[in-house]
Amino acid sequence: MQTDSSLIPPQAPPVPAGGVASPPTDPPPASGKPLQGQEETNRPLTPLDETPETARAFSEEDQILWRAAAMDLGRMTYFRHAGEPLEFEQAEEELSRAWDKRQRTRDQRVSWEKARELARDAWDQARSALAFGNAKSSAR
Repeated sequence: MQTDSSLIPPQAPPVPAGGVASPPTDPPPASGKPLQGQEETNRPLTPLDETPETARAFSEEDQILWRAAAMDLGRMTYFRHAGEPLEFEQAEEELSRAWDKRQRTRDQRVSWEKARELARDAWDQARSALAFGNAKSSAR
């Protein structure tokens, strides 16, 4: 037996158990412009003493060299004081003077504030290596 499809009335969407039917389409966008509010607004972080002009002044090789020098200074200063119960903060003035002395001979100078954390990390690594026999990096 064939039925004529024009005689069958259209059926409403089923109503879920809660009694409220789901909307048939997605809700309209919150904004007329689909990307509004989604543009990237963050800028890359730069250290306080670094401007875009000075950031470009250092090549990648220069950055590697001054970072290695800062770590070497922290490590060697710790080893020089290895038998003493000395914390980084107590030796920081000595480290700062030594860093500034090294930087006077350079055309491109790096401030102590910029080199400080690298020197501190190397100090902590040297302390860990002597105290525990390992050279794991610090938690900074």
